[in-house]
Amino acid sequence: MSKSLIRSGRKVVTHATINAPIKGSAEDAARLMRLMYKFRYCVRRALPLVRGGVEPTKGKKLLRDFIGNTWYAYSACCMAKLILEGLEATNGGCVNVRKPFLVSSGDKSRSGNRNIKLLGASELRVQYPFDGQGKFLHFSVMFPEKFVPLVEELVEKAKQSRVSYGAAISLKNDLVAHINVPLDLWLEHRRKKSKPLGNNIASVDINSDRVNLIVITPDRELICRKTFWYPEVNSPGYPKGKADYARHQAINEAVELAYYCGASVIVLEDLFRIKEKKFTNSAKANRKIGRFPKRELLTHAILEALEWSIEPYLIDPAYSSSKGRELAKEQGFDAHSGSALALALRFLEYGKVC
Repeated sequence: MSKSLIRSGRKVVTHATINAPIKGSAEDAARLMRLMYKFRYCVRRALPLVRGGVEPTKGKKLLRDFIGNTWYAYSACCMAKLILEGLEATNGGCVNVRKPFLVSSGDKSRSGNRNIKLLGASELRVQYPFDGQGKFLHFSVMFPEKFVPLVEELVEKAKQSRVSYGAAISLKNDLVAHINVPLDLWLEHRRKKSKPLGNNIASVDINSDRVNLIVITPDRELICRKTFWYPEVNSPGYPKGKADYARHQAINEAVELAYYCGASVIVLEDLFRIKEKKFTNSAKANRKIGRFPKRELLTHAILEALEWSIEPYLIDPAYSSSKGRELAKEQGFDAHSGSALALALRFLEYGKVC
């Protein structure tokens, strides 16, 4: 174990994403769907190029004629690179890009984004490359009310070439826009507390049916242990939206309690490093594994910690389970609380308290 296996959550999560449904005319929606399918195929073509060592700055020239827009081609290459890096980090297998989608990388010199541009908190414009240059598709966008001031400031700063924002569009039940807000701007609007109350170490173990919280002092004294349950999310047919809310709410409550226990640091398993999901002969266990959105929950936990002015750190999860079982037996804890304690003690040994 070395310090290189402890990394700051700020280096992993550099932006926060706001999702909002979009609506346009039937004609513009049909054209957008055509573009999204074309972009999907462009990403598929970019994958072997990037795997062969072609950088996005060169790959965009090779794919420009296919999609009719240099920046879309560049964004497709960046997306392919991101996919391959994810596979490498988790020792994943082959990739199959199935669903249509559209991505446009941020560009500070072009009012934040070249191809998917926010004109305000309620209007979105998409560059359409197939009917000549300068063709745009127009959509209304419906951000949650709590995010409107943030989006308005993002648009204003983008117009002044002070920030850029990545943007994507996907198809779920309806068309949905995904806007990546720079982390600093996000925290300006979303920060709940300006500084921590102490210098204790919190550790959170996130599982498919619970979140386990441990808080210890720098002298290794245990001052808090609590489990936040949400077993209902693994029931057959349980709505995904309700499941996401239950998981996020449990994480929110755990981080808030950690703050009031004087935590200045929160330690999490680096779930981004975990390899592909391992399935078993148990249908119930497989359902839990298949429905567990580990990366999404880890991202949410990092953002929530930063909003409470707690610095998040990620620790390689190797051996935390075996060490956690030992500690659980010694302390009379459940195995997951033992794993959380193991992470906190590992941070004390190899990290530093903020």
